[in-house]
Amino acid sequence: MNFGRLVYFAHVRELLQRAFESRGLDVEIHRVRTGPVASLRQRAGDLAEVIRTEIPRVSRCTSSATAPVASTRA
Repeated sequence: MNFGRLVYFAHVRELLQRAFESRGLDVEIHRVRTGPVASLRQRAGDLAEVIRTEIPRVSRCTSSATAPVASTRA
């Protein structure tokens, strides 16, 4: 499937990386796997889980203070 410059999301990572680099930002992009027919609630849960498990690891690798990335409400 073709969505203009993005071919079925195959190039999203590269597009994002170039966009951040062009602004002088060094970022780490994580892929979040979700089911092909997952609801928005499920996808949000999958994203929250990756943030919960990956951000502490990334934060330990940096020496500067980091701002909160996400918060959730019960």
